[in-house]
Amino acid sequence: MRRLARLWPSAAVGVLLTLLTSWAAAAFGQFNDGNLVATYESRNSAPPAWLTPEGWDTRSWHATWGPGIRSDLISEQVWMGSSLALTSDGRRQWTVTHVRVGYPMYAMRWLDYASHLPEEGAGPLRRAWIMGIDIEGSMSRLFGPRRVDRRLPVRPIALGFAVNSLLYAVLAWGLWSGARAVRSAVRRRHGLCERCGYPRPVPGAERGPTPARCPECGA
Repeated sequence: MRRLARLWPSAAVGVLLTLLTSWAAAAFGQFNDGNLVATYESRNSAPPAWLTPEGWDTRSWHATWGPGIRSDLISEQVWMGSSLALTSDGRRQWTVTHVRVGYPMYAMRWLDYASHLPEEGAGPLRRAWIMGIDIEGSMSRLFGPRRVDRRLPVRPIALGFAVNSLLYAVLAWGLWSGARAVRSAVRRRHGLCERCGYPRPVPGAERGPTPARCPECGA
């Protein structure tokens, strides 16, 4: 039971570090590579199905990424030169950007709709769940090229969040256990109780033999 109680702080640290690393990537992450797949006369079948909203006639897929961050732009508009361009064939011109953040795995995400809202009449909480918390105008503007609006995501990616949290929890537990081992060794060397640091009687001294348990904490 005591060992289980010791795991909870490490688990909480793992979750907290996963959240903080994801938010740091969202606020300050920089894109250093990318790839563009665009079509003009027919539907673009290159983007993964989960990226493309149902019923969209997708033409452009622009992926950019960097350490701890990735952005996938999906659009019904065609790509002309270095940007999207409207067409005049009567199709809808919808665009959505999927942003994923986290390290070592993507753990959180948000959607950035450039041309329409994800849900008509969505309340502020629902909008935050889908589109994150807008932090434009903050210090994030000072860091790197702005390819997407800076937002703090609140929507986790289940697998990535679990893996990152477990990894950070193991690291936290290892550091904590190592610090405890060093502390115990130092106390033992100086004749102190390894748990509470209370001075232990020295064998053969006038106070009598060393007791089996610490007189202060009972360890």
